[in-house]
Amino acid sequence: YNNISDLGARMLIQLISTNKSTVRVLNVGGNAITTDVWREFANVLTPNSSSKLRKLCIGCRRNDTEEFIINDDVIVDLAAALCDQSTLEVLVLEDFDVSEIGWSALSNALCDASEIESVCNSNHSLHDITGVVGGSICIMPEVLELLYMNTHMNKGEVIRRKILSFVLNEKETIGNVFSAIMETVLPSALAWIGRDHHGYSSM
Repeated sequence: YNNISDLGARMLIQLISTNKSTVRVLNVGGNAITTDVWREFANVLTPNSSSKLRKLCIGCRRNDTEEFIINDDVIVDLAAALCDQSTLEVLVLEDFDVSEIGWSALSNALCDASEIESVCNSNHSLHDITGVVGGSICIMPEVLELLYMNTHMNKGEVIRRKILSFVLNEKETIGNVFSAIMETVLPSALAWIGRDHHGYSSM
């Protein structure tokens, strides 16, 4: 809420993403920053970035123009940056206009269920998305489920649950998944998938 504008925002993005920053919370909400520059905040979240942000607040309460709104393009860019990102826990959005396109991209970032390896490389840290306007956001149920999964501190357990829920729940894929695993590895793989929340397995 200090009107840093696009120029100030770009300087801040460059500073945080290229320097080994100790900043853990970045709140640039309430600034007159255009949608195109809101998209550039994805640069502070990529795995190549030097930042280790845990909370990011973006957006501006300007309902009179589309120029400043957090839209699908912003969310798609953020979602792409979140893949394999392991520090961001909370995302706060102000003045948003996000459709199923944006939420689907975010869902895919939280769990790319195309194959088991892609699930492992998904985001397992983001667990809270909050909207300042009205205090809540209408989020896709699948995204809410994935955010809830990410609250678990044991990220190995998070990955296991995602694999079971979004990859192996399709019966026709189960045979294909296990057919590629060597016979010597298969018992360990099944034991890992079947273990309980204490880490124990009947195998």
